[in-house]
Amino acid sequence: MGVIAVEPDRFRVEFARLEEGGVFGRLKGMLSRPAVVTVDPFRVGRAVCAVMSRSTERDVHGRLLAWNEYRVYLSRADYDRLRPLRGRLSAGLDTIIRKSLADLGAQTVGDPVVRVLFDEEADLEQGVGEIVVAYVNNADIAAPTDAEVTVRVRAAAPPRQAEHTERVIEPEGPGSLRVAWGGGTALIASGRRMQLGRPHGQPPENFIALSGASNRINSVQLTIENGVDGVVVSRPVRANPVQIAGRLLQPGGRMVLSDSAVEIVLSNGELTVSLSRLT
Repeated sequence: MGVIAVEPDRFRVEFARLEEGGVFGRLKGMLSRPAVVTVDPFRVGRAVCAVMSRSTERDVHGRLLAWNEYRVYLSRADYDRLRPLRGRLSAGLDTIIRKSLADLGAQTVGDPVVRVLFDEEADLEQGVGEIVVAYVNNADIAAPTDAEVTVRVRAAAPPRQAEHTERVIEPEGPGSLRVAWGGGTALIASGRRMQLGRPHGQPPENFIALSGASNRINSVQLTIENGVDGVVVSRPVRANPVQIAGRLLQPGGRMVLSDSAVEIVLSNGELTVSLSRLT
């Protein structure tokens, strides 16, 4: 209760009813007039997350694709009361939106942005707001004006430029295997066997930390052995999916690569690792 879809991208919010739940709560909400409440950072955060959960679009991998722009329109009185609390609002939204995205298992097309505004034409009552949502590329997000409070949540990792590439291991010598992913590169010397996974405390020996990897990547998700007779890729029994050149590697399985230039997809598209042989 508390959030009603007026249009596919526009929602009406009655802040007093956001916390109503269950059959009794819904019945009470339908029979009673909501009390006027103070629209504070807590209720704005609850409203944005409630609307976020209404997202239905999915990306090509089947993951929920949440909207990343939320324009929250308030009455002038609610807006004026909230504006001095913009610091609290910013800090709180950063935390709660990150948690909501994680709970939903959702992705975004860019950094989530919440814009709190007042709209004199809408003539909204106190305690009532409207939230307009959209999918917006970061570069297309307009600069904030004096008539709004804007909070930008760095929930999506910014694109990494070449100069920021992290070299995890860099042995020398011909026959080394180059490992590259969105967050860095590493080299595996001939005859070496390395484990790969997301960065974590107390990693095992001979480990390559896949910088920038999310929690969807296991702490150890695959092993790559740069052998004399070829490259061998292994998947631990409890590791998330590993696909090599489009072929699924079974849990506990290993595959000898006939070609050392290949792409390995982890966790159903969460991260792609490219292998190539140095000459």
